[in-house]
Formats: sequence, C-alpha cells, structure tokens
Amino acid sequence: MKSHFGLASAYDRLGDEKGVLAELETIHALEPDNKLICYGLVSLHTLAGRYDKAAEYLRRIIEHNPAEANAYVNLGIIQLRSGSFEAARDSFMAVKNIAEDHPEINFYLGLTHEALGNNAEAIRFYEICLDFFQDKPLVYFHLVALYEQQGDFLKAIDYLKRTIELDPEHDEALNYLGYLYAERGENLDEAIRLIERALALEPTIGAYWDSMGWAYFKKGEYAKAREYLEKALILEGKDAEIQPHLIRYWLTPAP
Repeated sequence: MKSHFGLASAYDRLGDEKGVLAELETIHALEPDNKLICYGLVSLHTLAGRYDKAAEYLRRIIEHNPAEANAYVNLGIIQLRSGSFEAARDSFMAVKNIAEDHPEINFYLGLTHEALGNNAEAIRFYEICLDFFQDKPLVYFHLVALYEQQGDFLKAIDYLKRTIELDPEHDEALNYLGYLYAERGENLDEAIRLIERALALEPTIGAYWDSMGWAYFKKGEYAKAREYLEKALILEGKDAEIQPHLIRYWLTPAP
C-alpha cells in the first residue's frame, strides 16, 4: 500500500495526472471505503471535467458514510455544473437534513432554484444565506436580477448599492446600477459616473459602452450617445440589447 502512495506522490510531483490516477485507483480497489482516496479521485476527475466519474466516487463516499454532508455538497456542485439541476436540488436538500446549519448550503440552494426558474424559492434561500453572510457581495448581486424580474426595483437598487459598498470594484454591479438608473430615466449623472467606473475597470465589455450610450441618450446628449452605442456595436456585434438601443437612437429626430 505504501508503495502505491509513494508512486502517486512521485507522479504528482512530475505532473503526471494519469500516473496519479492509476495509483489512486489501485489503492481504492484495495481499500474501497477509504474516504481520503475517494476524495482524491473526485478532485482529479472534477479538474479534468469528468463529472460523471467524480459523481460516481462521491456516491461511493455517501454509500459508506451516509451522514457525510460535504460529499452531498460536492455532488450537488457537480450536478449543477453538468446541468442536472433537479438532482442538485435533491443533493443540497440532503445536506439540510443532515446539517441544517451548514454555512453555504442556502447559497447553493438559491443557485439551484435560480437555475430551475423557481425565483421565489431562490430569493428565499439567498435571503436566508444573508443571515450568515451579510458581508458577501456575491449573495446580494445574485438577488438583484431576481428582484428586478419581480418588478421590485427599489430592492434591486438597494442590493446593488450594498454590493458596491462591499466591493467598490465590482464592475458588473457598477454597470448594472448605472443601467437601471438610465433605463428608469433617473439619477442620470450618477448613472454616468457609475458606468465610467465600470468602464475604467473593464474597457472592452461592449455592454458597458451600451449602458453609457443609453444614459447619454436618456439625458438628451445624442452625440455622446451615438459615440458609445456605436462603440458597443463594434465590441459586441449583434447583441440583443445593444441593437435596439442604437435603432432607437437612429429613429430619434435630431434636436
């Protein structure tokens, strides 16, 4: 057994993933209930994108350790990545039954329900998550689009502000808040300042140029609007959101 561990370690130092995998598979065949080896195999297969194999070893861990919450968490993450959203939901709910106070499980359940289109449930789990992680901008940002879809723009704007407060260089949140202001035709100077910050961080994202163009359009500064909207079109091409904004500009009579 020690020789196989030694070979696996040597292969790992050489960067020989196939060699490491072969030795761990041999150890697993000799000790099928060795949790550490199973997790090693899960890691190797996940990194290589072999999600089915990774899930197979996680199920073996669960078979030998039915209360192993982390195995269910990792299985759910793999199922999310592979698009098996209902299976992921079941895996994450199993964690709730085993360890209800697991620190991250409500976030993963929020992700899963968001992927399934169950927005009310996604909001419920994300909000529970905030009870544990009030300083995590990622959770607030995930809630923004959900509240916007529900028509609760004040909540969406509040959570965007909170995201930016926690992460002042969150370019997506900066652009999103600026765009929401522009779309609603309010706080246009602030919208422009926010989008300027987003563009300073990520100057090659066409959607940010589009947001700036839309803000200037709503402000009535059409020359600047055209400059930004045309730049957005160059960067993003046939983006579904950008083209209507440019068409709206072209159809607007010159002042």
